[in-house]
Amino acid sequence: MNHRFRKGGSQASLFFFLMSLLIALAVLPACQTTGGVGRDYQEALGSNRKLEHQKITTVFVLVDGLSKDILSTGLRKKRVPSLRSFFSLGTESGFKFQLARAAFPSLTYPNLTSILTGLPVSKHGVIGNRILIDGDLVNFENVLSWRTLDQLVEDQTVFSRLRAKNLTSVSYSYPFPTDTTAHVEKSVDAGLHYIEERYDEIDRHSIESLDYLLTRTEAETWPRFVFLHLIGVDALSHSFGPDDSRVQDYLETLDSRLQSLFSTLESKTEDSSQAYNVVLTSDHGSQKIERSLDVSSLVTRLDRTIQLVQDNRIATLTFPTSYSLSAKRGFARELLQAKDLKATILKTQDGLETFTRTEAPLTGNEDLLWPAIEDYFRSPNAPDLLLLTNDGIDFSGDYVGNHGGFTSDELLVPLLVRGIQAPPENVKTSDLLKLLGLE
Repeated sequence: MNHRFRKGGSQASLFFFLMSLLIALAVLPACQTTGGVGRDYQEALGSNRKLEHQKITTVFVLVDGLSKDILSTGLRKKRVPSLRSFFSLGTESGFKFQLARAAFPSLTYPNLTSILTGLPVSKHGVIGNRILIDGDLVNFENVLSWRTLDQLVEDQTVFSRLRAKNLTSVSYSYPFPTDTTAHVEKSVDAGLHYIEERYDEIDRHSIESLDYLLTRTEAETWPRFVFLHLIGVDALSHSFGPDDSRVQDYLETLDSRLQSLFSTLESKTEDSSQAYNVVLTSDHGSQKIERSLDVSSLVTRLDRTIQLVQDNRIATLTFPTSYSLSAKRGFARELLQAKDLKATILKTQDGLETFTRTEAPLTGNEDLLWPAIEDYFRSPNAPDLLLLTNDGIDFSGDYVGNHGGFTSDELLVPLLVRGIQAPPENVKTSDLLKLLGLE
């Protein structure tokens, strides 16, 4: 999630985010306690006798922005011993882990939605962190838009499906609280941690809160599904770049904190009939950004009636209905005068047309990843034209590291599992709920 702003970034974006956050904080409780979610869960169990329990608990850990390279570096430098041991990733002399395919675009909200619904982007319509709905821009990085996000997938999340079966779930993620048995609440404390860029505190609280719930609850009454969303790796990757040593320092801290949670899972089920499985993956990878491209002046000069959305490493255009196919094609070609653009992809009645500056493929894994582009354009909210930049280029201007594009670095993410059969290589992250029996 992109909530860390560095010097030289967009002051307007920072102001907009902080103002929306402060407005939201005005009606929130002052503090968050480690035991809050656990007590809410216990209260729900006591007040609703219809709730049923299964002899399996799934803990789904989403480490936002954990790229395959970041994890590989951590394993190679022996900075993640808990992950290596718990998920059996290899010996001291070597390591190996599976990869999964994130949805395109490689942004948080499309992928968070796909993971928690089990639906591709074409079905749920959350095609970016910023999207047009009926011609109006909706920015899901603004906390005031989370209600809209929830409404777009009403009754389609794993939480809703479990509730319909009288089964329990807990979420440590602020979006999508509807239909959970208990969830982490937005609070003034959490808001201040965002403002102060203390993402380590947000992650620490989430892990300790889940550990508290599992410790204080009999294993036989654990939730059927637990979602744990950790955001610090992504925040630091944005601020300093994914290759920066501070990202590895934080990954080591995260690994240490997760060790306690893993130990609780093991010890509490040792003499219990309750089983558990754990999945750890990410919503996207990352790239180091060399410079930014702002196509707004170019688009405005060509035609100010076109709606432009610049969203990290992708940008989209929606044309007026009066535009002919020939005019759209001309515009798609005209935009390639911007040397940092790699390609423009146009949606037509007959399919997709790709315009490029060179004959080189869009990515080294085009056969594997191209279906994600096709799925993106099948969404009812899909734009008319998609703009893809060269490697190391974004449309933001705010970050040292970024994502959203169509590369293996961004779309192929680590997949660590325990307690289930290893999924097929390069499985889509949107298919993980199905593999866990939670579709």
